[in-house]
Amino acid sequence: MASGKGTPAWKIAVQMKEPMWYIGYGSNMKASSMQGRNVTPLATEIVTVPSHYVTFDIFGIPYSEPCYASIEEFPEGGTAQLELVHGNYRTPVPPLCGVAHLLTPTDFHRLLVTEGSGVVYDIVTVRAYRFDGDDKPTGPPIIAYALKAKWPQRPSGIPSARVFF
Repeated sequence: MASGKGTPAWKIAVQMKEPMWYIGYGSNMKASSMQGRNVTPLATEIVTVPSHYVTFDIFGIPYSEPCYASIEEFPEGGTAQLELVHGNYRTPVPPLCGVAHLLTPTDFHRLLVTEGSGVVYDIVTVRAYRFDGDDKPTGPPIIAYALKAKWPQRPSGIPSARVFF
């Protein structure tokens, strides 16, 4: 369901009148990342996006922040699986797990500006699903916006520890 490519991110934010869901992944799952941008979510949900996975394919600053996170759609329109292969070991690539933030149009615009949207990222629309108590996706999808690398680097890089802690 990835869509929205071709529409400038700022235009989406300006045209919206109602709050919208934004998928945060990597360091954007942390409340401090939102607070540092003066963005106050109206609601927050832990979600998965089964059609996409996290990748670190945005070139960063050597040694301090070697790359930045993005997302990519699984092959075949998000329905196929990928595996990481190292020698004889195969590990399935997990789907994107992140945090859905419900944002006002003003906060969404502020987030897009501070993330480099339009320059570094394109905006895509995804279907996210809340987790129930058993860590399984549940309920109807949340239609949300997410940021995807405009010019992904291949092969993907290795992020700094800051992303994980």
